[in-house]
Amino acid sequence: KCLGGALLARSDAFFADPAINPVLRTLWQPRIRLALVWAEEEVAKLADEGRTFALAEKWGNYQLGGIRLSGKVDRIDRMADGSLVIVDYKTGSAPSGKKIAAGFASQLGLLGLIAQESGFDGLIGQASSFEYWTLNKRERGAFGARKILFGKKNDDPEAHSQFIADSGSNALDVFQDYLLGTKPFVAKLHPEHALGSDYDQLMRLSEWVGRDV
Repeated sequence: KCLGGALLARSDAFFADPAINPVLRTLWQPRIRLALVWAEEEVAKLADEGRTFALAEKWGNYQLGGIRLSGKVDRIDRMADGSLVIVDYKTGSAPSGKKIAAGFASQLGLLGLIAQESGFDGLIGQASSFEYWTLNKRERGAFGARKILFGKKNDDPEAHSQFIADSGSNALDVFQDYLLGTKPFVAKLHPEHALGSDYDQLMRLSEWVGRDV
């Protein structure tokens, strides 16, 4: 349901704090207000379509290949047909479709796996959609967007099921190789998909990246 301005009130109270830097207030408060208005309108629109809130900020667990897979989901909604929507909030950009298809952004798929195996206490259902909610700037100065994976109408159940299966399979391979097997941990196994880490200097990345060792 619509939050009735609760998010805006909370945001305004935060920026009213005298300790907030005036420059930060001037730059960010108008943008955040626009994004929060979008969020409230989006939630209200989805509610009109029969979509209901299920849970938020909750840890889930599932035993995968003898290893406990755990994750904290930002939000899960329930569709009118009883299936689940796994939602991840982003203050910046969501992963590209190419990166997700290549298996380098499996977070939502693994959360979907935990959900379908009843790993979130009290929640039962099959994930039928995966979404990123971002606060990025859009066209004409608007802020906030909802990125739906695998189409725009949540109408590709085969793709959703395959995403969950592939995410679980990839995770299981990692568990067997590095946690249960003998492969050594490798820094940036795929550097092209992991640029700009805060720890690059500690691993002396510039000395070896790109070399065929």
